[in-house]
Amino acid sequence: MASVMVAAATLLAIVISVFFMHVSVGAAQKAQLQNSADLAALGAAAKYVQGFSSSDSCAVARYIVQQLPDSAQIECMVRGENIRVELTAKGKFAWLVPTLTVRAVAGPAGSVEVNGKVGGTDQI
Repeated sequence: MASVMVAAATLLAIVISVFFMHVSVGAAQKAQLQNSADLAALGAAAKYVQGFSSSDSCAVARYIVQQLPDSAQIECMVRGENIRVELTAKGKFAWLVPTLTVRAVAGPAGSVEVNGKVGGTDQI
């Protein structure tokens, strides 16, 4: 009887470990995707302030995202002087998180709207 309980406890520990591993991988994937969105928005915003058109600036963002190892769908839009980038990718563990969506905004200093305030220092 004791060996059955030890086996059950071991199996439970393995299942819990695998679950937390999947959660960790999902969090790492989302962080990587967020970094990519930030980079794409910054690259596009840099071109936009240099005088590039909104479509050319968003083409820069698309190019940056295409260089990533994981494929992601990109939505890029210009709002005022700001570039907004949204990336959507399939989660590595679809049973846990089927899709990941992240957003980034970049533009000249003092022009980025954060939580309804322009040029604020609040965290997004």
